[in-house]
Amino acid sequence: MKIKATLLALLLLLTALTAQAGAPRFADFTLAEISNQPLADGLVLWTYALRAGEGEDMVAQRLHVLEIAPGTSLHLVSVSRDMQVKTLQTVPEAMALAAQLWPWWTPVAAINGDFFDTAAGGALGLTIREGRLIQTGEFPQGWSLGFTAQGQARLGQPQVQLYLSAQRDGQPLMTDLPIDALNALRADVIPSRSAPRNAYQARQDNRLVLYTADWYRATMAADGGWETALAVEGALTPGGTLHGTVRGYHDTARVTVAGDAQVPQGTALKAGTAVLSATGDAIQVLRRLNVGDRVSIRAQISQDWTDIVSCLGGGRPDGGPLLVQDGIIQPEHPEVDDYGYFYPSRHPRTAAGIRADGRLFLLMARGYRPGEADGLSVAELAQVMLDLGAHTALNLDGGPSSSLAVRTPDGFLPLNGRTRQTPVGNALVICAPR
Repeated sequence: MKIKATLLALLLLLTALTAQAGAPRFADFTLAEISNQPLADGLVLWTYALRAGEGEDMVAQRLHVLEIAPGTSLHLVSVSRDMQVKTLQTVPEAMALAAQLWPWWTPVAAINGDFFDTAAGGALGLTIREGRLIQTGEFPQGWSLGFTAQGQARLGQPQVQLYLSAQRDGQPLMTDLPIDALNALRADVIPSRSAPRNAYQARQDNRLVLYTADWYRATMAADGGWETALAVEGALTPGGTLHGTVRGYHDTARVTVAGDAQVPQGTALKAGTAVLSATGDAIQVLRRLNVGDRVSIRAQISQDWTDIVSCLGGGRPDGGPLLVQDGIIQPEHPEVDDYGYFYPSRHPRTAAGIRADGRLFLLMARGYRPGEADGLSVAELAQVMLDLGAHTALNLDGGPSSSLAVRTPDGFLPLNGRTRQTPVGNALVICAPR
């Protein structure tokens, strides 16, 4: 029995050592500055060469880092295609759109942001844009990168709740009934229209969803369920209330169709409208509403995030993941790597870090170019962020999505070394006053 126990212990030790050896990482590396280029007042682009190991084990890496001084007049905003959720675009395209929408600002740099649904389109984390609530996150514990009106950066896990109330002829009809999501796919989404797998699974709780014109041209709901159309006044803010009037509904038969192909599109969306979209048990909630009823939708956000006017990130079930907290590297979470994100493997990476003095920096590590840009594992990325001075650091979307672009006389130039850019859910665009 003792021999069997000893052999078992040796086997377990060997398994552990093999697992550790199979996870590429480095303990010692050199980070050499190649160049630094001021892009605007308070914004500098740094380029570093990273070397680790020797011989066949040597890792070569090129890093681009945007460093943003606190208290500058820079404008940081989450930009998506047509400024809608259910879309994808490249980072240079996001800069070009920002130049059109805000002619009084000059987009000088941008970096890819949140994880996104590769099939349906759209970011998966909480999004706030210029004080307006654009979408709630699919994962409650997701970490987010937010900014105050003064440009102060913050990393945290803000929680957002939406509540529905209604009145008829001045009398309460329903009070503070929870709404599951804002501008996200309903629970009856077809599996092939949502990917990766954990995005589809997270959406199975979305039985009552609020849609606004920030989502898309229509709700894109499949036939079935129930949709109540609203005429609304103003926009929904993280701590505010959206008021509206019921103007119509679609029942459980065909919702709406578009074109000769008869493709279900759901209820149309435009400025001044919103739609409450239900499936399953939530249908009974909307059945209680009649045309002319007054509706209010109240949004509530974590108390320490009430001053945030811009926010993105956090679209992963493991919360980002968080790389560094209080100056300490955080443990990896391979057990929740259902994105197939390959924590131990080296890939291009994107991350946001905040130093103890409040200074924000955004890093993009190249990859897929052996000997020149081998990429980083998540563990290695955490080490690099700590070495660059991060007190707190968050991993953003990576792999082919990793992209940092800067404004040049010839246009918006991506620095990831790829001729073909990957469309992403959103980008954080940094603009300077003209």
